Order: sequence, then structure tokens, then C-alpha cells
Amino acid sequence: IQSWPIYILIPGILSWYGLYSAHLHPALALVFVVPFLPTETNHKNQDEQHTGHHHSTLEQFEHSLKLFVDFGLFFFAFANAGVEFSSVSEITWIILAALLAGKTIGIVGFSWLGKLLGFPLPTGMGLKELIVTGVIAGIGLTVALFVAGVAYTGETFGIYQGPAKMGALLSGFGLLIAWLLAKAFNIKPLKK
Repeated sequence: IQSWPIYILIPGILSWYGLYSAHLHPALALVFVVPFLPTETNHKNQDEQHTGHHHSTLEQFEHSLKLFVDFGLFFFAFANAGVEFSSVSEITWIILAALLAGKTIGIVGFSWLGKLLGFPLPTGMGLKELIVTGVIAGIGLTVALFVAGVAYTGETFGIYQGPAKMGALLSGFGLLIAWLLAKAFNIKPLKK
């Protein structure tokens, strides 16, 4: 089946209902569906024959929903970030360090381990690029806010949720850090 809406509507709804019924957060429903979207192109598609572009079902899904997802993530972060600036404690700095340093170390370390095991890095990717990528991945304006909102409820709500969300928000400064590192490492975009 080469039509992505079928994958989202039928298995997506079933996955959402299954997670909801299991008392797990149903926002994770597509995690179980997207890996099964076909990555091979369907050359028989009439539109693609006329334009000369051949996109897989997964690429069609990505391109069709990109703008919607970008706006959704922005407003998700905006709506879930409601914390007072005074909500800064040691938890804030732990979350910030876990996001920026932890993700950078994890991405660089496991990517380099993969390279040593014989899995090549993408074209144009070296140690400097991995470091910048790790810092960018450490920006926690969506998933980290979501996890902080779900993890700290009940008695821990007032004590930990605000400072945890503040740490996630402060990770947005990772953009500045990544930009400075890219300038210091003289990283240039690849020409197509």
C-alpha cells in the first residue's frame, strides 16, 4: 500500500486506542506505525511520472505533514512551557546538563562506536559535525517539556515540574552554542 493516510488512519487509530487502553500516553501512537511506512518508491504513480520525482510513502508522509507538525510543535512548546522564571533549582541545571551534555555525549559516542564497528557516517559528517548535531539534538523544547509534564504529577508537581520545564526551556540556548561551535569548527553546508 503506497498511500500514507491509510497507515495513519487504520493502524494509527488502533495504536492510539491500544496505548490509551493500556493507560500509556497515546501521543506515542505513531511511534509504532511510522517504521512500517514503505521506503521504496512507487514508479507507477501518475503524478510522479509527469514531474519526474519519485518519493517513497515515508517521504510523502513527511512532506505532506511538515508544516502542520512544525506549527504543532511550536504551539505545543508554547502551551506546555507555562512556568515562572523563579522556578529555577538544582533540578533545572540537572535537566539542562542532561539535555545538552548528555545527548551530545550519547550521539557522538554511539556514532563513533558505530563507525568503529564498520557502519559509515553520512557523507560530510565527521567528529566536529557530530558534536554540533549532538548539541542541536539536546534542545528540549518539545519532548523534554512533554516528559516533564507527564513525569512530575501528584505530590511532585510543585516541587519538580516547574524546575524541570525551566531546564527544558533553557536548553533552547543550545541553538546559540551550536551556532558558535559551527563557526569555531568552520563547518559549511554541503552543496547539492
